Amino acid sequence: MILLLAAACGGGQAPAPTTQSDPRHQVVTETVVKNFDPIQFDDSGVLSPASKANLDAVAETLQGNPGIRLVEVQGRLPPDESHAIERAGRAQERAETVVAYLVGKQVDAARLVAKGYPDPVADPAGTHITLLILERVTP
Repeated sequence: MILLLAAACGGGQAPAPTTQSDPRHQVVTETVVKNFDPIQFDDSGVLSPASKANLDAVAETLQGNPGIRLVEVQGRLPPDESHAIERAGRAQERAETVVAYLVGKQVDAARLVAKGYPDPVADPAGTHITLLILERVTP
């Protein structure tokens, strides 16, 4: 499971969130874009169809906010028996999958960077991905 979160300084608004079950359920404030619906992968790292719909909404949000110049897609995995370096490698692969999907949806690759982290997340349900805005220009 992946939860998407983007945080930064600066302005920018997006459409109001819809219902919790809608894959486009997002909240956008001056500092945060958060998608409340999880992004899920199968065991081989392939995105589920519902997750692709959630990422479509994230792509639309990024396209509608050109002042967001750089987003770090951070991947973390739940604790398991694997070594931290192995866990970071798998988290990196998941983050890269999200970046590749967003680029395929016309988000400029220069605005995205994938980074897997070895520190685990408390959620044992699966991968956690955060979209952290590193650079934002306010019009």
